[in-house]
Amino acid sequence: MARKTDRLFWRPDRNLWYMDLRSLGGGKQSTGTGDRDEASRVLARTIKELQASSPLVDNPTLTRYAVHHLGAKKLSRRPGTVERDRQSLRYFTQTMGDMRLSKIDVPLLTRFVSIRIQRDGVAAQTVLHELHALSSLFKRAIAEGKAKTNPVRDLPDKPRVERPEAVWLEVHEAAALLEASGDPLRAILSAFLLTGGRKNEVLGLCSGDVDHERKLVHFKPNRYRLLKRPHHTRVVPLWPQLEEELGDIPEDSGTLLFPGQKGRMKTDLRSALHPALERAGIKKKVTLHTLRHTYAAARMQTLDHGHPISPYTVMRELGHQSLALIEKTYGHLSYSRERAIEVRYAKD
Repeated sequence: MARKTDRLFWRPDRNLWYMDLRSLGGGKQSTGTGDRDEASRVLARTIKELQASSPLVDNPTLTRYAVHHLGAKKLSRRPGTVERDRQSLRYFTQTMGDMRLSKIDVPLLTRFVSIRIQRDGVAAQTVLHELHALSSLFKRAIAEGKAKTNPVRDLPDKPRVERPEAVWLEVHEAAALLEASGDPLRAILSAFLLTGGRKNEVLGLCSGDVDHERKLVHFKPNRYRLLKRPHHTRVVPLWPQLEEELGDIPEDSGTLLFPGQKGRMKTDLRSALHPALERAGIKKKVTLHTLRHTYAAARMQTLDHGHPISPYTVMRELGHQSLALIEKTYGHLSYSRERAIEVRYAKD
């Protein structure tokens, strides 16, 4: 229904009827006609179009508001993250149907979780991702005055996920893996093992991210990839072993250290990693994330100015926001008696 400001007004200087659509975000605009009846039809049609396409209407539908929400999210999140949220919200509407935000409540979410896990056989972790996407949407809706509460936050029985224990390589295993890897894989794996970076962070490293003068490696957004948290840039030490492996760095600061075909960023190393693991005789299930855990474990057993490294320092280098994860996963390594001066992988 049109509001008080959704009305027609006459402009005698132009002999035209204009529409006041400020309550729908449409401002003031011409109907293009001087005929009152025709102007009324234009007003009704325009109001309907604005209500169908704009998230600024009160109590928008989930599908309509999701367009606005995901569009805003693109400005600060990685494309993969936005696409995952899009799919999660789509699964919700496919399961429960499209509806106004005010209709989504705790009982409905409880039924959604039950359907996804019991009927569809979806993993608890996947359902948690879907709930997280919905919660993110409601946070924006509350901030913009389109919702009063976040039902996901009030959901008492969220799916529980038992996280597997972290797996990492021992120093001699990491050394064997590097020895079994040829160029350029050896340099790439060294970057993973000696920085603790995530997959896209390491594969998106550019020559300008390596500071030989200050002996630092910078993780910051660039044209190849965003960070998991775009505004949280960080640095890790440029360890001597990594500096040796990288060799001469291209002068162009925007050049990828490990370019793929046609100069693009690599996206997958599994076809090269698995044969290297076999040659090294490593039976563990190893992924690129395992190398991140390996760095964290090795770093926890180093010295910082002659003293055991602080878990807070390791947390900052890994880009975590919580110290609890570091202490829970690697806390027992804090009691290591034999500590190294630097992170280095050697068989001896």
